[in-house]
Amino acid sequence: MRKTVPYFFIGLVLFALLFIGTNITRAQQLLDNYLPEVSFGDLLSGYQSTDVPEAPQPEVSVSVITVTPAVNTESESSRVEATNKIKEYLKGMSTMDDFTRNSLQEFLVKSTTFDPSGNRQIIKPSHIDTETKPSPDPSPYIPIPTLMAGVREVLGIQTEPTNPVPSDNVPSQTNPSSTTHNLQLTTKSIYTIALLGDSMTNTLGNDLPHLRSFLSQTYPFLSFALLNYGFGATDLESGLYRLTNTTTYLGKLYPPLLSYKPDLLIVESFAYNHWGGQKSDLDHQWLTIAKIIDAINQNSPETKIILAATIAPNYLTYGDGVLNWPENLKWDASLITKAYLQNMVNFATSQNYPLADAYHLSLDGSNNGRDIYINQSDHLHPSNEGAMLYSQQIVEAIKENNLLY
Repeated sequence: MRKTVPYFFIGLVLFALLFIGTNITRAQQLLDNYLPEVSFGDLLSGYQSTDVPEAPQPEVSVSVITVTPAVNTESESSRVEATNKIKEYLKGMSTMDDFTRNSLQEFLVKSTTFDPSGNRQIIKPSHIDTETKPSPDPSPYIPIPTLMAGVREVLGIQTEPTNPVPSDNVPSQTNPSSTTHNLQLTTKSIYTIALLGDSMTNTLGNDLPHLRSFLSQTYPFLSFALLNYGFGATDLESGLYRLTNTTTYLGKLYPPLLSYKPDLLIVESFAYNHWGGQKSDLDHQWLTIAKIIDAINQNSPETKIILAATIAPNYLTYGDGVLNWPENLKWDASLITKAYLQNMVNFATSQNYPLADAYHLSLDGSNNGRDIYINQSDHLHPSNEGAMLYSQQIVEAIKENNLLY
């Protein structure tokens, strides 16, 4: 006797498939219509649960709420790419295991100890030999949405760029042997100084008032054209991109930075906009720094380079006010950020580049960032004192290495 499949069972299966397919389609529509519009801050604050992994203990309660889409002039594909990049970052943050944490902690401890001669140990990330290697070609530039709409508005008010253009009559730079700060011994009286970084540089202000003040005090007979190429929520590869490409930030057009042929270029670590917490990510940072240096030497060989590490984070309050993470994520983010800051210090020290180190000076006795240097509104960016410290260290690096004479 031939067995037959009950029609009821077949109908049930077909109904289930139809139901699942309909909901998958609906979910995809929600993703397509909604996720590309959310901000970095929305995702990090847990407003969207779709495809965002839960953090390790303690768990984060997530609820889906209605968020008014922010105004975004980027193309749909660019916004989708930006959202995916954010989600990849979140995945890396939330799946950070104990081995990774311990590896980064060990990296930091070894990097901040001293050898028998009293010299700070230089710890390179894994897979890096004694010869600096160029990094792979950078990935396509993708502007990441700023942390929150409120931060975007503040940045727009505080840092509206003016894009000063250096005069074509500025003479080329030479390197006299004298180290005295005497007007008669200088070869030029106007210097162009550019800063390349993320929002830690951007929030120093478009006109860089703290840096200008310290420069005027130290070099009263000189004049300076200062360029702030700090773009919020961008990584080191985007910094490499803007050296030789026209870019747009907050609705303003920026020519390629190296088209100005700056006399000095300060390159920040981009530690607060990192790729993740693996040792391979520190390799990526190390190699991209080398690529940036190669690009500067090839396109503006007279430009002198200072590498910079900005202020340290505070793991107790990291991002409070804009990110509002649980304690475990604040700890992990702070640990990763410190590793990237230390990695920049290690690069500068091992490769003999001038270093502006605000990082170590901003640490307290417990190796945590001091609140006085951190903006108390977002607990990320430099406060007025932090901006002064960072700017002061840039001028100290210029002076100690005799970079203007």
